[in-house]
Amino acid sequence: MSYEVHDLSRLLGQSTEHALKAIIGEGGAKVAFFHLKLGECLDDVGETGRRLTLMFKMGTPVLEKAIVKELQARLGVPAKEQPTFNFEDSSFKDCCLPTQKPTC
Repeated sequence: MSYEVHDLSRLLGQSTEHALKAIIGEGGAKVAFFHLKLGECLDDVGETGRRLTLMFKMGTPVLEKAIVKELQARLGVPAKEQPTFNFEDSSFKDCCLPTQKPTC
């Protein structure tokens, strides 16, 4: 299955939105997207993680895992459990992001 970069950005946005809605509800997801301006930096995993951490602090890893699992499901990529999870180092990065990092 081949995706263009803009398709991956769209899928990442949808996955992030779905994961946030599932965990903090629709209203909370809208607030997070607006307040953190997540739509601006979804292609930059480090920046996305940093912005999520600004709002959710210690709850961020739960959100990040949910985002990665949702994206993997949408792409048809088998999920791998990782004993210590790091958003930037997850299999999401290897399978889904272009090699060139856009700037925010």
